[in-house]
Amino acid sequence: KTKIDTYAVYILSRLGYSEREARKLAERCYQFEKKITEAKEYIEMTEDTCTQRFDEMLKAAGNYPLASYWQANGYAVPENVMVSVKLVRKADKLCSDVEGFKAMMIMQYALQFHDYLDRETYDFYKDLMKSPEEAKQVLTPEEEQDAEDELIYDTYIGGTSIGNIMGKYYTREYFDQNDHERLETLTRSLIEALKTDFSTLDWLSDDGKAAAIEKADNMVLHIIEPDYDLVDYSDIHIVSKEDGGSFADAYIQAERHTKHVMAKRSAEAFDRNLWIPEELNVTTMTLNAFYAPTHNAIFICAGILAGMIYETDMSDEEMLAGIGTIIGHEITHGFDAAGMTYDKIGANQMFVPDADLSEYNNKANNAKIYLSALKPVAGEGGYSGERVVSEMIADMGGVKMCLMLAEKMPDFDYDLFFRNFAKHWARSLDKDTEVIYFKSDSHPLNYLRANICLQQFDQFYETYGVQEGDKMYLAPENRIAIW
Repeated sequence: KTKIDTYAVYILSRLGYSEREARKLAERCYQFEKKITEAKEYIEMTEDTCTQRFDEMLKAAGNYPLASYWQANGYAVPENVMVSVKLVRKADKLCSDVEGFKAMMIMQYALQFHDYLDRETYDFYKDLMKSPEEAKQVLTPEEEQDAEDELIYDTYIGGTSIGNIMGKYYTREYFDQNDHERLETLTRSLIEALKTDFSTLDWLSDDGKAAAIEKADNMVLHIIEPDYDLVDYSDIHIVSKEDGGSFADAYIQAERHTKHVMAKRSAEAFDRNLWIPEELNVTTMTLNAFYAPTHNAIFICAGILAGMIYETDMSDEEMLAGIGTIIGHEITHGFDAAGMTYDKIGANQMFVPDADLSEYNNKANNAKIYLSALKPVAGEGGYSGERVVSEMIADMGGVKMCLMLAEKMPDFDYDLFFRNFAKHWARSLDKDTEVIYFKSDSHPLNYLRANICLQQFDQFYETYGVQEGDKMYLAPENRIAIW
């Protein structure tokens, strides 16, 4: 609260408020937000959310301008809605406190826009909100440049709806049909490799194998470019700085456009075969590839396709070590403990027999035990195998699929593959940052993502002649790869 007060005084003073007026406004906002919190907690305890007729909900809303909000954002008027009538009535009463509502809205806008006004405001806010550990860090020139690049991307591109617009032009400038076809072929080959692996597993029942293969066959692939032709961006008019425009204006236009797209989509049938970035809140500029269980779909974003991960002129070995293992990782998530609870069309229901899930959990537990015995950061104790096991299993699954493809490639250079995989995960972190990752990240530390993965596979031992007694040796009976 003290930091927010300090920022409120700073930003509101730049808007013309005195310090006394700013502090008074902030306190009025806190009082109103406390009322909102109390109302929300009351509703959560009563658990009265249910289906109501839309017109009856509007009556209950009273002074709360729900109808105006619905209309302004372009939502189709439904016959029924899932809503808490008690919460709507609470909102009606809260709206009688006009000054409190105004104070909250002013504060919310002030806080929301600290990223989009000017560099002075951004730096003031970020410095103010740093943790004691972050405040002590001294960055090298290279780290400062990385932070600057991250600021530009996360704040001004990936962190806003503007990224959706830029993504359309970015993908069409830097990628072509050949990129799409190569990645689609790779992804389908990885899926086929996993299907082959399913058929050989002795712990998966015949019914489980058939269901897993069916789910794999029904995975939807979304590669590089969303379905931009289904979204009309003509209502966005971004004015350059030279012509008097500002990033805040562009941000507001883009966010308003997103709301209108969402409103339009709300009246249409769900289609997991579509990638509407506004609907998923994922721009292809995001540095990521991911599996969406509710779509049973793999998404390969353009933002991740660079450097050691993917280049158009990469060899097969380099591509498998980079984007190949990443795509394989995401495919594997469709068949882990969480993925097994979503079926071939993304419905939230188990698609394998309970006995198969139990067998999977037993194997995952062995991996947890192995990971929990590790102490990778001096003085910080053992790892939380429970927290990192899912991502570790997915890493191993990704490598396994790529090695299965490698077996079919004549003269495959395993040394090149393994070295590029290791380089992909190579990082140099200061001790404080490493401790933060160790204690909170659901992914294992980077060097473990390389070393533990490669310890699981005979091809690694054969390539480098790893023998019992070597540090990278792991006896076959102690290996933890599930796939």
